[in-house]
Amino acid sequence: MIERKGDESEATVSEFFHAYARTVIRPTLGMYLLYGIAFEAHQQNSIIPFDEIGRPRKLLIRDFSDCCRFAPLFKERGHRLKPFSGKEILPPISNDDIGLVRSFVIDACFICHLHEIALCLNQQYTLTGTSFWRILREEAEAAFDTLRPRMLSDAFWLEERKAFLENSWRTRSVLRMHLERYRGRRVEHELPNPLAEAQ
Repeated sequence: MIERKGDESEATVSEFFHAYARTVIRPTLGMYLLYGIAFEAHQQNSIIPFDEIGRPRKLLIRDFSDCCRFAPLFKERGHRLKPFSGKEILPPISNDDIGLVRSFVIDACFICHLHEIALCLNQQYTLTGTSFWRILREEAEAAFDTLRPRMLSDAFWLEERKAFLENSWRTRSVLRMHLERYRGRRVEHELPNPLAEAQ
């Protein structure tokens, strides 16, 4: 997609990744921060249509059976969720811990999707003025700023902004969960936050 522009300069690469990250982060954080819904926005479930010159246009998400929801925030918006019992590995609705829903967003969107794109671009291109992780931070900050006027609580906005941009990240211990055959519990571990380190 970068090559389609006929220019692989640092500015073009940086502009491409800004646009790609914005296309993924804004709707993903929007659904989470406004409604408490975490799509499993990793690469397998994310379709990014590009225009004829290689610019990302929008995020299409598939596989809604694995999205995770924080019921109290959804209810504050005037909506209700009916419990659904399917064959999901983990409970899809959390009533008391938004941290589980947050870690779902961090794990799928930031670690499994955008971090991998950043690693791939980092192998192909060198940015001297900034880093791909700095770009991710800038786009996450911009998403938070854009969504702030629509938030129900300024305190919630500040708490979530800190969780995404400053604090260590909680993420799923997927291999351990598979080995333990998903015994009805979520196993997590803590990671250094690459967005905090990219300041």
